[in-house]
Amino acid sequence: MAELKQSRNPWSFGRKGWGVAFAGIACWYFWQGPLYAGSNFWFTGLNEMFGWEVTSMAAALTIGGVASVFTTALFGGLVKKFGAVKIIFIGFILAALVDLIFAFAQTLWAYQVSAAIYFAICMSYSAIGVGQLGADWFPRKRGVYMGIATVGMTATTATTPLLLSIFVPQFGIMATLLFHSALQIVIGFIIFALVKNNPEDAGAYPDNDKSVSKEALMKEFQEMEEYRKNSPWTTSALLREPATWKIGIGWGLSMMVIVGTVQQLVNILISFGHDLTFGVTLMAVTWPVGVFGHALTGAIDYKIGPRWTSALALIIAIIGSALLNVVGTSPVGAGAAGGLFLVGATMITVECPSMTTAAFGRRDFMNAWPVVSTIYQLLTNVGVLVIAVIAAAVGYSMDLWIMCGLMAIVIIIMLSAPKEQVTAPQLKAQP
Repeated sequence: MAELKQSRNPWSFGRKGWGVAFAGIACWYFWQGPLYAGSNFWFTGLNEMFGWEVTSMAAALTIGGVASVFTTALFGGLVKKFGAVKIIFIGFILAALVDLIFAFAQTLWAYQVSAAIYFAICMSYSAIGVGQLGADWFPRKRGVYMGIATVGMTATTATTPLLLSIFVPQFGIMATLLFHSALQIVIGFIIFALVKNNPEDAGAYPDNDKSVSKEALMKEFQEMEEYRKNSPWTTSALLREPATWKIGIGWGLSMMVIVGTVQQLVNILISFGHDLTFGVTLMAVTWPVGVFGHALTGAIDYKIGPRWTSALALIIAIIGSALLNVVGTSPVGAGAAGGLFLVGATMITVECPSMTTAAFGRRDFMNAWPVVSTIYQLLTNVGVLVIAVIAAAVGYSMDLWIMCGLMAIVIIIMLSAPKEQVTAPQLKAQP
């Protein structure tokens, strides 16, 4: 079987590979949508406008996270039949239609229904589609690729509340969401027309590594396609594999803390004496910091692997959270601590698909990722509600200390994940 050498340049993707990377950025930018990524705007604005409770709105996002368990399983099954690109295209179109529910019926139930369905769809198609493209196009550079793709996640967190604060007062809720819906449809069609499921289908090379002949590469690709038809990694086998649970729980808990804290960061800053404008502006101006975090993660992951990179990310997030508690009343201190936390937050978002690829390889990622991602997403998406409930009970300051302790525990789980690819069931030694 042809072996691909590890390139000395982790950023060498090739023209078509960079097209895949930009598709990943687009998916992650829209994965939360305005109703979720804009929660720092909506929670405050809709509470003032309609008197809706923050916990009622946050609960809808949690419901969407729970629903994503089922939609992830659905998209995970469909990706085997239709491929990642069609899954992404279908996801964009469906999400664009769901946007219209709240646009035309601006009530609490409309917000809850649209937010829950939208997030369940987007979380599933982006996680399954982008993860699968990364495993197939960049099996050895998966951390670098995810570091680039998840720039979209940081961009949407940073810019969506700011854009909503400009567009909604100026044009209204309906016009803003109609524009967002149309934009998704256009991007969905562009990805469908220009991106291929595998580098071999596009006349390119995995990892843009041209050290093997086309003949050898296609032979390996055909062998992989044949193997995938009868892979021993069935859902039941994956659920019996400890690595599945270590990755799903470890990275899921980390994202539960990170996502929940980021989505409440404006409210946390308000609790330290800052106004809404300060929080929204901080989220926007720290976007370059997030981009730096993604680039840093890709380079580190390429050198030391996803386990230790994830541990480093959480250590940085812990330091940022602790500093926010200590110096959070100062605008400079809050800005510096918040920026440090966001570096750790952006770093950890890269690592679950990378760890899954490392543990199961390109050939079995298609089977393993939907299972791992379901566990991961279920924990991730209860984050907003968990943070809101804990903060309501003990206050944001104590909430941050509790999250620091949880992240420290998660580091231990992460470091217990497999160091190398897991042996397939029928290949394990017989007793």
